[in-house]
Amino acid sequence: MPRSSTPTKRKTIQQPLIFQPTLKKTKSSETTLNSPITISDDGENEDLLLSADGDQAHDDDIEISTETVSDSSSKYSIIRTPINDSSTVDELGLESVEAHELQQYFNAEKYLAKEKGKCKKIYCIDRGSSFTKGNKFDILEKRVKPTILKFGHKEKTQFLPSQTFYNLQKGQVKMGKFEVSNEWEELENLKKIFMVSELLEIGLKSEKKKLRVSHIIYLMIRDLISQLLTTKKQDSNYLEGIGAWIFTCPSGTSVFTKLIFRNCIFKAYNSLNINENNPLQIDDIYVIEECTLLKYFANNQEKTSTMFVDLGHLTLDVVVMDLIDGEYIVTFKNGESSGMSLIHQLLKDNGLDSIKEMENLFDNYHDSNELPPSLLPLKNQIDETLKTITKPLCMMILQKQVDSIHFSGAITRVAYFQRKLQENISYVRLQNIKNELLPYLKEEFKNRDIPIIEFLCETTGESALLSGAEEMINCSLMKISQNELDCNVPIIFKEKSISEQVLSEPSISSIPEMNEQTLPTTIDCLLSSISYNDSNNIEQYVPAMLFDHCNSGRVEKKMLLGNVLLDMNIKQDTEIFLIKFSPLIDTKLISTIDYENFEKVGIIEFIRFTNLIICFDCNHIKTTTNLHFYMKLDLEDDFLLVRIYYTKGKSFFKTITRIERKGRNERISINDSAQLIFKTKEDEVRTWYGVYYDTLSIVSSFSSISIKYAELENEIGVEKAKGLHVGSKQLSIPSIGSKDKEFVRKHLSKCSVCQCEIKKVHACISYNKLPIFRKVFDDNSINLGNCCSPCYRIYNDLKKEEK
Repeated sequence: MPRSSTPTKRKTIQQPLIFQPTLKKTKSSETTLNSPITISDDGENEDLLLSADGDQAHDDDIEISTETVSDSSSKYSIIRTPINDSSTVDELGLESVEAHELQQYFNAEKYLAKEKGKCKKIYCIDRGSSFTKGNKFDILEKRVKPTILKFGHKEKTQFLPSQTFYNLQKGQVKMGKFEVSNEWEELENLKKIFMVSELLEIGLKSEKKKLRVSHIIYLMIRDLISQLLTTKKQDSNYLEGIGAWIFTCPSGTSVFTKLIFRNCIFKAYNSLNINENNPLQIDDIYVIEECTLLKYFANNQEKTSTMFVDLGHLTLDVVVMDLIDGEYIVTFKNGESSGMSLIHQLLKDNGLDSIKEMENLFDNYHDSNELPPSLLPLKNQIDETLKTITKPLCMMILQKQVDSIHFSGAITRVAYFQRKLQENISYVRLQNIKNELLPYLKEEFKNRDIPIIEFLCETTGESALLSGAEEMINCSLMKISQNELDCNVPIIFKEKSISEQVLSEPSISSIPEMNEQTLPTTIDCLLSSISYNDSNNIEQYVPAMLFDHCNSGRVEKKMLLGNVLLDMNIKQDTEIFLIKFSPLIDTKLISTIDYENFEKVGIIEFIRFTNLIICFDCNHIKTTTNLHFYMKLDLEDDFLLVRIYYTKGKSFFKTITRIERKGRNERISINDSAQLIFKTKEDEVRTWYGVYYDTLSIVSSFSSISIKYAELENEIGVEKAKGLHVGSKQLSIPSIGSKDKEFVRKHLSKCSVCQCEIKKVHACISYNKLPIFRKVFDDNSINLGNCCSPCYRIYNDLKKEEK
């Protein structure tokens, strides 16, 4: 009987798995699996390998793929890698984002008073990683009137701690600092989890319970807004007349995340029934990137090129504005470097209460050129940490050659830090960093002069983002007062060479495949081939593999860029990262990265991507003529490509796995990365934010294609191809663990049509047969893999009926 053509969700197994992130081998196969592991292979013409040993092969494991999507016309299988097993539900429809697009413009005319004395108010919230601040803007005819917002259910405060707690029994969320009982559990930094890592679910530490991130954001916003209300009778109309909300988000936040965030704000506000007679519409909720508000904050500047730096708690946000043809245009933005949280962590590591120490600094020593007595013993460490924070910034200065730099953020109110910031971007510091990067610099940067820059600092310590929002509204009001026809002001500015758009803008080069007409083109990240002239502004993403390197009896972790020749075992694994290099750097000059050179090669962002488990189908690829295989990584816009090359008989073969990038944006600050990657033992089952981390790729005969030696040389290089020789001697593929073969066979024991367990394989579904299987069964969820005898008989019968 034909089944529904709608792709079905696959089951996800949940058993414990511990894998060691080494390039050579995994731990013993006696360990079992505990994460959604995905299979994806690429190829055509299984007979090329079948002739070698007479067996049929199989490869796709239904049970461990949450959703498998295949495009037979393009001759490859795509795996949608879920964040986890998606056990939670979006009950409020917060993730339904198709109905409304993001606003491109803001127009204050919409919020002008219809009656005299009844001005509307716009509330702007800057939710930082450490504190949340806000302003209320009364929309007058010519200017806005700002008022500082105060938060709190009882006592009101201008600075609301951004700590977020979840009540395990009641399912409630609270923001701020309060007496926490056992019912409450503090959640991870939601700004990072939601807007940077883009997670859909998180797990609680104390219980085996998962929470939908969008629902937590909704509850958090609901609590935040309720803290602006008061129970006092005379203040019952505290939010009366509200016309709109503005919330900030980090530079580079994806459109999808912004849309979800806007839905959360919209539904949270209207659920409180604050203004029942006139509820807000979705277009009255504005989610605006920090770099946009920094641009408005910078409107009064008269420089040719200015770098605006908001030094916050979690991140150091940077936007560069260049005057081009009389118009200020964003030419650079970055929000991936750590902020003052590194200094907070330093204080905590030394047994100090970082919040109290910083409060003392702000209240009693903000105008002093020295640190408080309690911090003097840590002066050298604090100074070194500030150097670490500002080093990525110095690389950006060398790249952009700006005329001036403007610092803002609460910390810039402190005289000591003002002085240190100026020292850390001085001519001498920039020269030292350039000398350190010199072995890896592109030729065009080696002889470029060190820029002489003007240092500017916002000494009030006020939020530059709130000031920017005020200026944005004023810009629109000015147009209204001048009777201009178009009173819109942009929320999204004209940009040039933005790092977040790199993956869609460079020129792309086709890589030879089975069918060059149907395969998508890919970006050659290692060669950094850029088509347009402003290539020096492009930050380069390069995939890298982590492996254990033995040196004089000591095992050290290293990362390898490019192709790598690996020992072939039935089962092995490697951890994969995506590294973003400064445009100053020629990535062709870098082959390995370790703890010693990590900070010297111009890395500006680090994405922990996946732990790839590579298995060979031990049922049908039992022997090889070379106990090595090559692995090559390439990036597409939405996928990481893993190409595996190996030998069998006197032939060379290739298979490709595509791993979806969505949901794997686990960015970690470059300031933290070296210690975490090379020196810290991590839980390899999940990412640092609780995401399932492993991806399984089984190399099988039907998923592989035969390639000529000339193609091999072209794809991995002439010298490297020599390491993958063929011969007449057949070698058995070894296994590291005693149960490696059992591990692989277990994941090859399902029928791709009915999903039942197969004891004996009757037939396999190859790329050639896949479209026919889907057509005759009327089921697009069928994928590459094995087929049981009953399903194969039905397949033959249905095929005959069609004829």
